[in-house]
Amino acid sequence: MDDDPKHVLELAKLANNQQNPHLALQHLRSIERVVEDSPETAIWADHRLVLAESYSALGDKVATSLFEEALELLRKLPENQPGLELRAREHFADHLCRDRRFSKARELYVAAKLIATGIGKEDVARIQMKIVAIDLRVDNDPEFENFQTLKRVALQRHAMYQLQLAAWMQHLGRQDRAGRGLRAARSMNRASEEYFADLIDSVRDLPE
Repeated sequence: MDDDPKHVLELAKLANNQQNPHLALQHLRSIERVVEDSPETAIWADHRLVLAESYSALGDKVATSLFEEALELLRKLPENQPGLELRAREHFADHLCRDRRFSKARELYVAAKLIATGIGKEDVARIQMKIVAIDLRVDNDPEFENFQTLKRVALQRHAMYQLQLAAWMQHLGRQDRAGRGLRAARSMNRASEEYFADLIDSVRDLPE
C-alpha cells in the first residue's frame, strides 16, 4: 500500500478524472487516519475536497455538505491556497448546477473567477464561460442553443477557453451589429456548426 498521502491523493484525483469515483473513495479511505493527524494543513483540506468531488461524481447529495466543509477547512489554513480555493469553489458550483441551484452556483463562480485572476487567463476564461452558461439558462435566452453549439464545436476543434470566450464575444458582437430585434425573433436565429467553426478559426488567427 502506498504510504505517501500526497501521492494517494493524486491517485484519487486521477480516478475521478477517469470517471471512477468508487476507486477514488478507496484511495481516500486508505489515508484517512493519516490525514486526520494533520489538521489545518493543505493536505487536510485537499482530502475533504477530493471526497466532495467523488460523492458529487456519484450524484450523492452529501457532496454539498462536504464541499461546504472543504471551504471551511480552507479558511482555517494558516496560508492561502489559491489553487485549492479555486478548485473548491468551481467544483462546488459545478455540483450545484447539476442540482439546478444556479443562484448559489453563480456566486461561487464569481468568487472563483476573482481567485483565478491571480492564477492564469485560461482559468479566468474557463470560469467566465460557465458564468455565461448560467446567465443564458436562467434568462431562458434563445442564444443558449447557439452557446451549446459553440461548446460542441470547440470540443471537436480542441479550442481552449480563451479562444471559446473570444469567439462567443465575436458572435454576440455580430448579432448586435445585425440588430437582434425582439427576443422571440431571435429564437429563429440558430447558427450552424460550420458558422462557429469558421468563427473559432478566425479568432484563432487574430494577433495576440
